[in-house]
Amino acid sequence: NTLDGRRAVLFARSRYADSDYARADRNQALLLALRDRILAGGYDPVALITSLPGLSTNIPDEDIPDLLQLALDSADAEVVRVVFGPPDYTGFVGLAGRRGWISIPDFDAIQAYVRDVVQE
Repeated sequence: NTLDGRRAVLFARSRYADSDYARADRNQALLLALRDRILAGGYDPVALITSLPGLSTNIPDEDIPDLLQLALDSADAEVVRVVFGPPDYTGFVGLAGRRGWISIPDFDAIQAYVRDVVQE
């Protein structure tokens, strides 16, 4: 699918159809799609990124070429995506209802996953 900047942000940030964890997954998908679009060429990457409404950054303009070069240098790298959500990386405590649940990250599981990915 091809989305303009506004629709891309709506896709990534939607909160009503599913969970925060699904939203995190959509954000990862959007970032990879942006990377792929930039790597494909034919676009002004700065214009592409700045076309997203609601996007703000404190990255200085002069650093953007270095970030683009990093994207080019890593174009063939395997991308590993994970959302550290339930049941493997997060548990919940609390009562359902108005106050909701409290998310408790399983730091040992998260750290073990990161160690495994970094070592590969």
